[in-house]
Amino acid sequence: MNYNPILDGKIREMIAEEEKIGRYRVNEIFSSVQGEGFWVGVPATFIRLQGCPVGCHWCDTKYTWPTEAAQGKKLGESMTYEEIATKIQHPHIIITGGEPTMWDLDDLIDAVRNTNAGMENFVQIESSGLSGFRGNLIPDWVTWSPKANINFDGPEDFKMFVDEVKFVVDDALAFSNVEGLLDWYRNYKTQRLVFSTLTFMAEGCPPSPESLKRAMAFANEFNGYPKRVMVSDRIQYRAEVR
Repeated sequence: MNYNPILDGKIREMIAEEEKIGRYRVNEIFSSVQGEGFWVGVPATFIRLQGCPVGCHWCDTKYTWPTEAAQGKKLGESMTYEEIATKIQHPHIIITGGEPTMWDLDDLIDAVRNTNAGMENFVQIESSGLSGFRGNLIPDWVTWSPKANINFDGPEDFKMFVDEVKFVVDDALAFSNVEGLLDWYRNYKTQRLVFSTLTFMAEGCPPSPESLKRAMAFANEFNGYPKRVMVSDRIQYRAEVR
């Protein structure tokens, strides 16, 4: 499977229709624990938005790709940001997809940050880096999972806000892909970069011992830059939760 520009256009049409009436298309909202990456083990509420054209063959949420079901019914629920905010159960919130950067997230981020009087919730986004941020608000933590289908790259106005780069370690990933991305961060001349964590996540649901060993090999190869390099299991599949 490859990036699908036709599906991309259809998704953007759907998004434009929703945004025109102040809504988001939400595939699901649920509370669980973060199973991957820097924040692994932290209880969180997940907001999964609908629509992704990237087409990764190992994707475990392919049900978020299309905009319509076979019978012509829309996939996902059309919700206002106020309605979404009422579903928040934990102070750590993860906006994922689908591909969330295709949406203007300003109203959603503002609403879910402020569901508790006197304190701000912590908002994390998980993205393929397909698009730059369309709005003005940046999440508190940006996790970028570079994809082979879009050349392990992303637009500059997305990369500069990334806290964590999380590679899925599968047969398509080579050391040269990681090195090329790290060179961009080493060479970028700005103090605004917040990139601090490089994660190698073993592919699989759950990952096999062999997959974890491959992820460890990548972590050992690149240990030292940035300041935190780590291997990630996928504990949601070990614990049989979402």
